[in-house]
Amino acid sequence: AAEEAAPAAGAPAAPPAPASAEAPVPVMSRPDSELRALIRELREQIVKTSDYVGDEFADLARKMHEGEIEHRSIYGEATVEEVKALREDDVEVLPLPVLPEDRN
Repeated sequence: AAEEAAPAAGAPAAPPAPASAEAPVPVMSRPDSELRALIRELREQIVKTSDYVGDEFADLARKMHEGEIEHRSIYGEATVEEVKALREDDVEVLPLPVLPEDRN
């Protein structure tokens, strides 16, 4: 039986076969899709179990942190400056996860 010759050291490898123009290319891999579903589920759970307070978010978060009002789960709107000030004062705030398709 004839043995195949091994390629010579330093010889260029054969170029990869070109991808078929008709082969579908996934926009999102399965792990990405699953991660997005989990992020969406997390956001929906936060919205379902928290009170929307609009632009009063920063003020209410600070009052809760300082013990002026009872703690509860809230979400709302805050400017970058308001969030910076809250974090500087050790008030725990996190942005709600937003997926790219939510912005469309």
